[in-house]
Amino acid sequence: MSNILDSRQLEEELTELLEQFEDWRSNLTDEQIHKLAEEIGCEVVDLDEQDFLWEWDCSGSDRITAIRDLKNEFNFREWNNGKTFVKDSYFEEFAREEAENIGAFNARENSWPYNCIDWQRAAEELQYDYTSVEFDGETYWYRS
Repeated sequence: MSNILDSRQLEEELTELLEQFEDWRSNLTDEQIHKLAEEIGCEVVDLDEQDFLWEWDCSGSDRITAIRDLKNEFNFREWNNGKTFVKDSYFEEFAREEAENIGAFNARENSWPYNCIDWQRAAEELQYDYTSVEFDGETYWYRS
């Protein structure tokens, strides 16, 4: 799993997974659909998308659910304009990169005072501007 995720990339992934799912679903025979309904204990007309997702023999079904759950935490504009998610275990390195990007730190300088910075503390301070969210079994941070 990537250290930094972007909602626009997740949206593309979701679209691709849903296309794969729909291709699979559209190729089911009537016999397979009736068997699924029987296994679940319902009528064919009562089957919903989630029933088919559970049946889909692919790890993509869990990923679809995870992306949808994350997406539902944001409004349309936030999600489509791009929300960046930083993995918790990567946040200290992310803080270094952010400091370098704004000119507050030069990573090429491996001498005082650059080699004396407490990056764990710096990352913790930066997290005050971020909110944590669980996604796919991991904690990520996004700017509030």
